Amino acid sequence: MKRTPGVEWLVLFGLLACACSSSSHGGAGAAGDAGGSSGGATAGSSGSTGGAGSSGGSGTSGGSTGTSSGSTSSSGSSGGTGVGPLNTCSNAAATLADTADGGLAPGVISGMVAGPGTFVDGCQIFPANNAWNVDISSPSLPTTTAYSAIPQSTTLHPDLGGWTSSGPYGIPYNAVPHGQPLTAITFSTYASQSDPGPNGWTGTTPTGAKGSTTYPIPSGAKIEGAPATGKTHGDDHLLVLQQGATCGDPCMLWETWATVGGTAPPWSAANGASWDLASNKLRPLGYTSGDAAGLSVFAGVLKISEILSGVVTHAIRVTFNSVQYGYILPASHCVGAMGATTSPPMGLRLRLKLSFDAAAFSGPGAIVVAAMKKYGVIVADIGTDWYFQGDSDNRWDDQDPKGTDTYVGELITDFGNVRGADFEVIVTGSVSTGGC
Repeated sequence: MKRTPGVEWLVLFGLLACACSSSSHGGAGAAGDAGGSSGGATAGSSGSTGGAGSSGGSGTSGGSTGTSSGSTSSSGSSGGTGVGPLNTCSNAAATLADTADGGLAPGVISGMVAGPGTFVDGCQIFPANNAWNVDISSPSLPTTTAYSAIPQSTTLHPDLGGWTSSGPYGIPYNAVPHGQPLTAITFSTYASQSDPGPNGWTGTTPTGAKGSTTYPIPSGAKIEGAPATGKTHGDDHLLVLQQGATCGDPCMLWETWATVGGTAPPWSAANGASWDLASNKLRPLGYTSGDAAGLSVFAGVLKISEILSGVVTHAIRVTFNSVQYGYILPASHCVGAMGATTSPPMGLRLRLKLSFDAAAFSGPGAIVVAAMKKYGVIVADIGTDWYFQGDSDNRWDDQDPKGTDTYVGELITDFGNVRGADFEVIVTGSVSTGGC
């Protein structure tokens, strides 16, 4: 589906519905078509459905030696009445690499190496050798100019910001403990490609556009765009990171798309996907997720906690207005034919050229530039060209250490000087339409 600035298009029940959003610094860059071809096959789980989960919130993130604060950030949730606090633990408690898969993880090629691992409040966000977390800064990695339709003169734009201070901008997330109570949720358009909660499906496994299950969603959970009760506003991602029972236990991630606004159950959304964050397992090929690419939304979101820690240790999700019908691993889903084969497919990996001079960049900009050189960006969804997404947190609107601008303001200024031509495409595999 084609999007223009300020407008997001959703495919729901085969009809086009327009949801207009404000287009200040957050803009319309958050992409929307998580769908595409629904396939109709019985849903398969993308990861184990056990109760372990990932934490989120206010802890220091992005470094293997950071520690969590145990508190909940403005982007998180404490988990509801009667549930204990989030675990407080050292990131060192996590296992750094998934050795069960054997060999390279999907979307990883020779020459890429495991990074230090990405952590949020003591929970590891996929193994260190996962495609999101590998270091791609080696100059020996193969590049290509085949995707010439990628806009070269367009500047980059941070699609993130405050939740209440100036927003909502960006994509919020909700952090919950291992014991978070389950609550009912019903999936519609892409129920057949959705993952059930820990207790499986309520009733029969969906084979069409309806299915019910239970997810660990806290009361008052934040939804992207803060849609009004009973309404949708845009992409309406709902992200829940659920901690393990004890520090170092595997974590889970639960994500929904086109989530209907509200503060309490019953919840409803177009689809839902889950990930065992200790595994590199992909969604079934051809399946969508909260992103049109079939990827985790949260894994590629830039977080203010990472900026405050001084380092980002993963690739960042990016959107383009026109993409081709196909995907490259670790993506798993095609979007309806929109662009030529010179347009980017889902899962395409791009790296800020190592020669790019960021000497004049401020603290926040320098941190993100370093991440884009070391980990790159991954095409995750359809949206405004060269928008990269971050979380929704009031701390983006705080004054940065220089005291001359806010964190988001510095990023807007700096990345107004970064253009598409400053990136190069890394060859990580061939384009596939398998399962679509």
